[in-house]
Amino acid sequence: MRPFKGLVHGDTGTGKSWLARTLSDVCRVYYLCVDASAAYVYATASNDSIIKPISSFDDIRAARNWLLGKGRKEVGGVVLDSLTQGFQQRRTQFSGSDIDHIAKVTQSQWGQVKEEYRLFTDYIMRLPDIHAVILTVSQRVTDELEPGTEARPNYIVVPAIETNLKNEIGCYLLDMGYCYKRWEGQENRYYITFERGGIDTKLTGPNKIPSMENPTFEKIL
Repeated sequence: MRPFKGLVHGDTGTGKSWLARTLSDVCRVYYLCVDASAAYVYATASNDSIIKPISSFDDIRAARNWLLGKGRKEVGGVVLDSLTQGFQQRRTQFSGSDIDHIAKVTQSQWGQVKEEYRLFTDYIMRLPDIHAVILTVSQRVTDELEPGTEARPNYIVVPAIETNLKNEIGCYLLDMGYCYKRWEGQENRYYITFERGGIDTKLTGPNKIPSMENPTFEKIL
């Protein structure tokens, strides 16, 4: 079984963390929780998985050092939840506690943030025989339709990652999943569309996407 090496993205509340939790049914997982609200999801993880809260980049460095040492032999998977929160957290640390002051982050500081996370994501993607999953939210980018095409909506759904960083880590991503939900009958149903070989997923509407309902990593792998 080839390890999962990639990224799972989707809007808030589409089940990304719940999907990542199912990786623990396959192996022992090292969960790096930048998003504090995700910790309660991973509290029910299997295989004596490890939950590490991330509140600073020192925590990320400590996680990397642990993986460089004995951790590499103790876990079969690493989950970063989430890259989006990691960027926001780091930018807030540079700009002060008031998130409205994020605009004050200098170009040099923002470059440092991107470089820190680029190095970490590069490292975990290169770990042999270990599943590496990065979670992030999605964003919609307007897409130009071919003349005469009436398919709607005309957008591309992509991970909300800075373009330069996306280009730099994209070459290491072998897998990608896009999570979404639909209201059907009297309940929400959760799906994932699974892609290989690219970081962008072009969508023309959920009904036209080959999807897996109630996804788990046992099914994906």
